Amino acid sequence: MLAANRADLFWKTHCKNKPGKDKFFTDDFKDLIQSMLQFDASHRPSFSEILAHPWMKGYKPDKKEIIAEFEKRHLEVKNM
Repeated sequence: MLAANRADLFWKTHCKNKPGKDKFFTDDFKDLIQSMLQFDASHRPSFSEILAHPWMKGYKPDKKEIIAEFEKRHLEVKNM
């Protein structure tokens, strides 16, 4: 879908089973992924451009938050 210039359908498909549906992925995230998956490699960002992207500068959980999230998910799967 991205190669066909139909990012709207690409994201609609990838959001349909997510909490919040089309609000699950931020616009910055979508922009970064779309740029990284450009059909023409010459239009893809360099590694330094990726690191400088606004999404890469956003919030990052600390180790305790990550562990708590994985424990929560583990319990959810275990209780299915």
